[in-house]
Amino acid sequence: RARAASTTMREVVVAGATLSSRPTSAPGRKTQVQAFGWQYHDARNVTQRPDNTGRTSPGVDIDVSTIGATLLGAYPIGPGEADVFAWGVAQAGQWYGDDHRATAVALESGYQWTKAPWRPWLRAGTAYASGDANATDGRHGTFFPLLPSSDRVSRLNAYALMNVVDRWAAFELQPHRSLDVTASVRRVTLASTADRWYQGSGATLRLGNYFGFQGRNGRGGSAIGTVVDGTATWRPLRWWTLRALAGRIAGGDVVTRIFRGNRLVTAWLESTLHF
Repeated sequence: RARAASTTMREVVVAGATLSSRPTSAPGRKTQVQAFGWQYHDARNVTQRPDNTGRTSPGVDIDVSTIGATLLGAYPIGPGEADVFAWGVAQAGQWYGDDHRATAVALESGYQWTKAPWRPWLRAGTAYASGDANATDGRHGTFFPLLPSSDRVSRLNAYALMNVVDRWAAFELQPHRSLDVTASVRRVTLASTADRWYQGSGATLRLGNYFGFQGRNGRGGSAIGTVVDGTATWRPLRWWTLRALAGRIAGGDVVTRIFRGNRLVTAWLESTLHF
């Protein structure tokens, strides 16, 4: 039953709270500010330990508190609208008996020509998630993203928001009100070369030897690589959405020190029915 889909994992407990504020008077009426906090407890019978110590454990032993804030704004300027996004979090707690201290930050800005044909939208940003610089000092510094949706970070699912610096730019067009097309490029590096290259989306099995995140030793490398991808989202009916993605990663020295090749090509098609 540990490998069954949608299995309840009572050993994982997540609690959170959010406080949002959206001023109604100018000039802040188009700005939303949000504060949040999460508490994560994990005591599964899983032996894998996703960090840079190289050790296993008889079971998961994690208690992490996360607090942070988000700012989101959109402002009419000239023939379009400028948007900004800022997100920052700090973590503290216990990681397999070690003190856990980690941070993550994401910054984005963009401009959309809302009155132009196809409503072109240019965006750029950067995301940083701390890594652990010393595996033996009794302190764990890798940002732990709890239970993320992995394609929010990497649509090719090549890396998680752990020990990473992700710089990107994207361009989006809307040729039709039911069709969106996006192209993006990313440069992804490790925040700490002493830590690992992580992948995954969090707690997966109740017991066994897979945590849900995995880490590969980059062997002193610093660059995961350059990612180029394109996405098309089509809504032929109000209750039906089709999304297609194709992307390519040109691996950096982290990849070439682990694998013989340095190229990854991915393509997929997703169909969603809305009820």
